[in-house]
Amino acid sequence: MTKLIVGLGNPGKEYQNTRHNLGFLAIDNLKNSIDAGNFALKSLFQAEISEGRVGETKIVLAKPSTFMNLSGQAVRKIADFYHLAFDDIIIIYDDVDLPLGQSRIRTGDQTTTHNGVRSVIKHLNDNQFIRVRIGIDHTGRKLSTERFVLGKFNVLEQKNIDQMIGLVVKELVAMLEKKLIVSRTITL
Repeated sequence: MTKLIVGLGNPGKEYQNTRHNLGFLAIDNLKNSIDAGNFALKSLFQAEISEGRVGETKIVLAKPSTFMNLSGQAVRKIADFYHLAFDDIIIIYDDVDLPLGQSRIRTGDQTTTHNGVRSVIKHLNDNQFIRVRIGIDHTGRKLSTERFVLGKFNVLEQKNIDQMIGLVVKELVAMLEKKLIVSRTITL
């Protein structure tokens, strides 16, 4: 059995540690938790790929090298290569509509304003993959959504995000060990 876990973000140093690259931060943390190999750019997939195992399950970790709005291209190529069903795909990303300190794990059916997730839905022609949304809370901010997500975390936000990523990674590893992904809300 193989599971694909994709962290959404933008490539390039100028986007490192921005709110929109939360998926990349989470996937890096997950890589270390499951002792997967180093990421390597695979042009065939338009993504950096790392592989590891959780129990008997092969885990393919991916960070698309496309920009956020084209993430679905990479997800589709990887899913096709490994012959994955939609419920074998897990997408981790930032969510401006969730409070900082909250995360939700759900399968399909949610509408989204997140362009990376819209791209994945478009390229898979389905929305029944597993979504791991990590809140960055844009509520009441004067910045446009685009400027906000491309901004860096302040010190307090970073501490909160580090804790939340740790909880999400623990939850995902536990779910993968049990070979069961269930809907869940995680709150600090």
